[in-house]
Amino acid sequence: MGALLGGPHGPPESEEDARERRDAWRSWRKAVDLLSTEVRVESGARAELERRYLGGHAVLFPDAAAAWAGHVAFVERLLGLAEAIEPARPTRRPSGGETIAAQVEALATWLADDARVKAYELLGERERAVSIMERRLRT
Repeated sequence: MGALLGGPHGPPESEEDARERRDAWRSWRKAVDLLSTEVRVESGARAELERRYLGGHAVLFPDAAAAWAGHVAFVERLLGLAEAIEPARPTRRPSGGETIAAQVEALATWLADDARVKAYELLGERERAVSIMERRLRT
């Protein structure tokens, strides 16, 4: 990590130092993988909701779309660095062991339910909103 922040360091001074460096890199790689997975899931869920409910039309305002694109580009640069330092292992799974598609579907469902709850509350149909929240608590 020193190579990223302040240039390369000398060789490890001890076996413990080498182990700490390996552990630090693994931890950093896991964090980058998690960020990358989150970006894929968030993007996929938004695209699924746009497809399902809005005929494929984009929902983000230009400033939010630009901010999101900047975040995605940053995560992609981090992932590129991570791949150059330690390529991903083929067996690596997304967080929680779920596939990306399952995570996308779960997030899209969660967000759609949030919108339904809010709409039902605004329409004065509190019982319908509560039934959605109860279903969430049971799962």
